[in-house]
Amino acid sequence: MAFLKGFFDRPGERFLRRKGTFFLLFLMFLINGLNWYIIAVAFAKLEDFVPLHHNVYFGIDLIGEREKLFFQPLLGLLIIIINVGLAVILSRKDRFHSKALMYVAIGAQAVLLTSTYLTLSLR
Repeated sequence: MAFLKGFFDRPGERFLRRKGTFFLLFLMFLINGLNWYIIAVAFAKLEDFVPLHHNVYFGIDLIGEREKLFFQPLLGLLIIIINVGLAVILSRKDRFHSKALMYVAIGAQAVLLTSTYLTLSLR
């Protein structure tokens, strides 16, 4: 476990102290939380089977159980965990790529939120 010795030397604390990092984390979790909230509110009104994917050329091409809608915010949470973990590791050597990972995670959350909204508007 010697390779993990330096990993827990408060790299996350230094990472959070950097300018704008806390705001980016807050924005990521806010968008992801909004995604969870939208699905939770609409969940009771949905039928048992809902459209899960829409294609511009062919229309609705995937129908499934309404519980599968929760995979989108779950995927968003996984993206946050992976990107922030990598950003903490990269922040020791390269701040640019660390911030880039944070912005990519925010963009992914925005895309997932838009996808959720459009998927729910198909019904």
